[in-house]
Amino acid sequence: MLLRAPLREAILSSVRQYGITLLTAPLGCGKSSTLRQISDSLQPREIGFDPALLTIIDEFDSGDGTEQAELALQIERRVATGHRFLIASERRLDHLFPASRVRGLVAEFSLEHFALTEAEIGPFLGSDLCQSIAPRTRRALLVRTEGWIPAWNILRGLLSRGASAEDLAHSFSGCDRDLAAYFDQFVMRKLSPEVAEFLRDIAPLEHISASAARAATGNSDCATLIKAAARECAFFINLDRNGKVQRLHKLFKDYLVGLAKTVDPGRYATSALKAADRACAEEDWLAAARLYSEAGASGRSVEILHLYTDDLIMSRGEVQNFRRLVGSLPQIRGEKSALLAEQALGSIIAGDFADAATLVAEANAGTPRPDEDGAAKLQAIGLCIAFGLERFQNVRTAAPRWLKERAYIDPRYRTMVAAAQFWSSLAERDSTSATTALALARDAVSQSRSPFLDGWLAIMDAVYRFEHGQVGNAARLLEESTETGMIRDTVNLIRASIALEQGRLAHARRFIHSSLRLGSRHSVIDTSLYGWETAARLAVKDEGLASALSLLEEAEAIVTSRHSPRATRLVRLRRAKLILQGSGDAWHGDLRTELESLSNDAVANGSCASFIEEAHLTLARYYALSGDPRRAISLVRPIQSAAQRTHRIARWGASTLIYAGALARLDELNRAIRQAWTGIAQLVEAGYSTSIADEHVLLMPVIDNLIRRVADDPKVDGALHMVIDQLAEHSGRTRLSKPASDASDNPVELPSLTETERRVLALAARGHSNADIAEQAYIELTTVKWHLKNVFAKLSVSSRTAAVVEARRLGIDV
Repeated sequence: MLLRAPLREAILSSVRQYGITLLTAPLGCGKSSTLRQISDSLQPREIGFDPALLTIIDEFDSGDGTEQAELALQIERRVATGHRFLIASERRLDHLFPASRVRGLVAEFSLEHFALTEAEIGPFLGSDLCQSIAPRTRRALLVRTEGWIPAWNILRGLLSRGASAEDLAHSFSGCDRDLAAYFDQFVMRKLSPEVAEFLRDIAPLEHISASAARAATGNSDCATLIKAAARECAFFINLDRNGKVQRLHKLFKDYLVGLAKTVDPGRYATSALKAADRACAEEDWLAAARLYSEAGASGRSVEILHLYTDDLIMSRGEVQNFRRLVGSLPQIRGEKSALLAEQALGSIIAGDFADAATLVAEANAGTPRPDEDGAAKLQAIGLCIAFGLERFQNVRTAAPRWLKERAYIDPRYRTMVAAAQFWSSLAERDSTSATTALALARDAVSQSRSPFLDGWLAIMDAVYRFEHGQVGNAARLLEESTETGMIRDTVNLIRASIALEQGRLAHARRFIHSSLRLGSRHSVIDTSLYGWETAARLAVKDEGLASALSLLEEAEAIVTSRHSPRATRLVRLRRAKLILQGSGDAWHGDLRTELESLSNDAVANGSCASFIEEAHLTLARYYALSGDPRRAISLVRPIQSAAQRTHRIARWGASTLIYAGALARLDELNRAIRQAWTGIAQLVEAGYSTSIADEHVLLMPVIDNLIRRVADDPKVDGALHMVIDQLAEHSGRTRLSKPASDASDNPVELPSLTETERRVLALAARGHSNADIAEQAYIELTTVKWHLKNVFAKLSVSSRTAAVVEARRLGIDV
C-alpha cells in the first residue's frame, strides 16, 4: 500500500478545521486506502480532538438520492453539536450539505488531489521498475495521465510485461483498451442516457462552460446538463471557484472523443465545427485550429495557424501547445509546407535549433519566394538559429545590421534578434554590445505588448545586473516582472539563483522545487544552467556532495539532448567546481586530466570567450588546491583584469578569491589577505553572499586573519561581518559575535505568524487570488480572508503588497 503522508496530513488538517470533509473521486483513486490509513492512526494528540467525535463514511453514494439527502440532513444536525465527518464518494456532492456550506464548514478533496505526485511515482512503481525509466519519460507519463492512479496501475502492468516506457509516453491515452473497459463499466453505465449523450457531444471541448456547450450542441439547456453531468461523473475538474468553467480529465476526454467518433462520426464533426467557429470568434486560435482539424477542416486549421503563429508563440507564449497541435495535424504535404516557417519559430522558442534549421532550409527550398516582410522574418529566425548553434560572432556581426535596416518589422521579431545579440555578446564577454542589445530589446518589447516577451526581457536584464554587481536590483526586477505561461518557470530559475546568493535559502528551494525541470525546457543554455547549478548547490547544503553530483548527472543528460556540446562541458565544469569546493580531496579523482582537456580544447577549437574563462578559472582552482599555485595565478590574472575592465563583478570576484588562495599557498600571506579582503568586501557591497562562504576551502589559509581583522575593526559593515562569520562557521572556526552596531539593549520582538498564516501570505506573494489560495491551502475562502486579516494586524499594514514587503524586511520566509 502506498503511504501518502502529504495527502493524509492535508486531510487530517481539514478534519481539524471543518465539520465535513469530502473525498469525491472516481473508483480506484485510493479513497478507501486513505481512509483506512487515517482510521488506523487516529490519536487525540494527532487530530486535536476526541476521535469519538469523528465519523468516517466510505461509499456514501451507495444509496439512492432520497437516502443520501436524508443522511446529509442528519449529518448536518450532528455537525452543529460538534461532531465531524469524513465522507468518501465516487460522485460530487455539490447539492448536499447546504447549511454547512453557508457556514464555511465543508472542505473537499477531489480527483486532482488524489493524483500521484512525481515524488510518489518511484514508490508506486517499485525501485527496479522506476530505475529503468528515464526521469523525463516518467514526467511525460505523469503529464499524460495527470497522475490518475487507475491509469498508473495499467501502466505498471504494461511496463512489468516489457512495454517500452518511451512508446507509452507518446501513445498511452484514454482509448487504451483497459482504460476503455473501466470507463465503459464504471462510468458510462451509471450515467443517465441524456448525460451520456451530452458528454459525447461536448467531447471536442477543452474548456466546458454553458456558452461553449451551447455553441457545440445547439442545446439551450446546457447549464442544467453540465450540472447533472458533473454530479454523475467525477471526471469534471473545476477551473474556477464556482464551476462556471470546467474541463474533463485528459484520459476521460480521450475516451469520449473515441466513443463519439465511433457512435456517430458525423455528429461529432458537426459539434467540433460549431465549437471551432465559436473559438475563432473569441480569438482562441489554438482551440479553433484544433477543433477545425477534428471536424475534418484541416485546411482551415493551417490557415489560422499561419495567420496567428506570431501572436500564439511570441505574445501568448503558447509554444508547447502550438508544437503539439501542429504535430497532430494530418501529414498532408501541402499543409506541412505551409507551416514550415511557423514550425521553425516554435522550435526556436522550445530550444530545438537543429530542427529549426532543417525547417528553414526546407521552407527556403520548397515554397514560393516570400514577400519582403516574410523574408525579413525568415532572416530573423535564421539569426536566432545561428545563436542557438553558437555561431556567436556571426550573430554579433549580422544582428546589429538587421536591427538597423528592419526598423519596420514586427517588434516581436526585433525582440528575438536583439535577444540573440544579447546572449551572443555575453558569451563573447562583450558587455558594451550586450547593453546595446538590451536597450533595443527593451524598446521592441514596449511596442509588442507581449507578457511572454516581457518576461524574457526581465530575465535578460536580471542576468546582466546579476553578473555586473547589481544583485539586489536583479532580484527586484524579477519580483516586478509580468512573466506568463511557461516563461514563469524560467524566471523562477534566475530568482532561485539570486535568492541563494542573497542567503534566502527557503526561497531558493521553493523556486527550484516548483520550476527546475519546467524552466529547463527553454531555449537559452544559460537560464537552464542557472537552475541546475543552484539546485546542486542547495543539494550540497541539504544532502551532501554525492546528492549534488547525482543531480548534475541528470542535468548533463538533459542538456546533452537539448543543447550543444558546450552546455555539456559547462555542466562538467560546475561539477568540478562543487568537488573542489568540498572539504576533502577524496572526490578529486582524475579532475586534472578532464579540466586540462576541457581548457585546451576550448582554446584549440575557438570556443566562446566566456567558456574559455570558465574553463581556465576551474582549472586554476584545481591548480591552487593541488600544489601548483603559480600556474593558477598565470591563468587567473588575465581573467581578473578583463572582468574588472568590463565591470563583471561576479567573474572578477571569483578570479580574485582564486588568486588569493593561490598566493596563500605560495606563503605570500600579506598579498593573499589583501586580495581576499578586497574581493570579499566588493562582492559583499555588490550583494553577493553565499558564493563567498562556499569558498571556505580555497580561503582556509587566510580565514583566521580575516576573522581577526573583522574582530579588530568595530566599523566593519554588518553584511561583511556576517559573511566572514559564515566563512568561520564553514571552516570549523569559532563564529564571531554579532557586530556592536547590530546589538540592542531592548531588542524588538518580531511578530510571529502561524504556519498557516505564513503559507497564505507566501501564496499571496506569488500573485494568487484568495480563491486560488483557498484551493491550494485546502481551506475555505472565508478562512483565507480571516488569516490575511490577522497577518495585516500582526505586521501593522493594510494591504497584501505591504504585508509581503514588511514580512521580507523582517526576515519572515514568504
